[in-house]
Amino acid sequence: MLQEEILKRNKEIALMLGWKEATLEYKMKWCAVPTEDRLNRLNQLYVPFLMKENNEPLFEDTVYWSKSWNSIMDAVGFIKQNLRTSEDTADAKVGEYFIDEWRFGVKSYYIRLIQWTDNGWRMFDGVNRDLSIYYIIGENCQSEKEAIFLAVSDLAKLYNK
Repeated sequence: MLQEEILKRNKEIALMLGWKEATLEYKMKWCAVPTEDRLNRLNQLYVPFLMKENNEPLFEDTVYWSKSWNSIMDAVGFIKQNLRTSEDTADAKVGEYFIDEWRFGVKSYYIRLIQWTDNGWRMFDGVNRDLSIYYIIGENCQSEKEAIFLAVSDLAKLYNK
């Protein structure tokens, strides 16, 4: 997996967990002398440049969901607490996703989603492949940690919509 894709996936997880994009003014605060050249370098060096609600910065070198087992499992915990299951759909909103099945096996990780639409439930049926997140160790990922990272970042992208 390319570093650029890892950064994009880490950013999706960060946004899901409540981080937000830093404003230009916030970025300038982190420059000793905020010139255009320094801001451009800052954007290149610290991508994604995000911040928590308490204005704590998140720089590229501290984005660690792809590296840390504990951090990625914290993100799994967030998903399990905040993304409802297909058993809890009574007050579904249009566009909302629900976990229909969540299966982490020995060599594979599978999450099937359903989505409430204006026309009723949209479910995985072979056509709606974006409702199925499936990673097999040795085929489309290299390790258990990578499989979980990919699955969580895919879910984060949908959660952030």
